[in-house]
Amino acid sequence: EYAGMGVLRAAAILLSLKKQIVPATISLTIPDEQCSLLHVVRFPVSMMIRTVLLNGISFGGANAAIIFQKA
Repeated sequence: EYAGMGVLRAAAILLSLKKQIVPATISLTIPDEQCSLLHVVRFPVSMMIRTVLLNGISFGGANAAIIFQKA
């Protein structure tokens, strides 16, 4: 990731928690029918969100995970 992107991703997650909206996955155009995961393809979806996991990987090999939870 580029320097500072983790902060932007965290801000996006906090906005999703506040507005209760799951953003669309831009690079996913055709979801696998055999995969039972929720695929938000073209447009954001409004749904109840309580907990979100943010994974971060840097060029130096450092990894971090932060869990955000709505109170």
